[in-house]
Amino acid sequence: MKHRTFFLAVFAFAAFSSFRVSAQETSESFRLLSPDGLTYLHVQVDKGNVTYSAGIRTLVPNKKKGAAPDTLDVPMLDASPLGLISNIGDWTSNLSCNGIKLNKTPMTKDYTLRQGKQSHIQYMYNSATLSLVKAGTKQHFEIEFQVSDNNIAFRYFIPQQGETLAIVVKSEQTGFDFPEG
Repeated sequence: MKHRTFFLAVFAFAAFSSFRVSAQETSESFRLLSPDGLTYLHVQVDKGNVTYSAGIRTLVPNKKKGAAPDTLDVPMLDASPLGLISNIGDWTSNLSCNGIKLNKTPMTKDYTLRQGKQSHIQYMYNSATLSLVKAGTKQHFEIEFQVSDNNIAFRYFIPQQGETLAIVVKSEQTGFDFPEG
């Protein structure tokens, strides 16, 4: 009995370990939902490239009486590229994930408009930060994402690298691949 338990524990550990390694070698991804759960963002780092897709989730009535409705993803953007090229680095290819930080609770920002139909705005969103490293270098940068009800935003953040205090963005590779139809 002791040998069987030991064998099962070693087998389970080996299977789990090999799964983690293979998942990291091929791709890393995450999905971020809006506070109401109806807007989604999917980000993936695959073969050194970063892509994102986005859409809305519609509620589909469940055929069982009294059951909660199911959801159906409706894509608004197919897998679209992310990245930029600057005077200190090319962050469009040969990238690897250095970490994903998902905030567990929705964030809130308040601001006031001087003109408009509504003067006080309360903006609630879920956020995530994707840290990336250029292969073979120590160059790193981050992409910060925010998903609110019906809105998606992201920005590139390039921390100071060495003694360089300012950079020049030569080109941006961000794309918007809309679905057919």
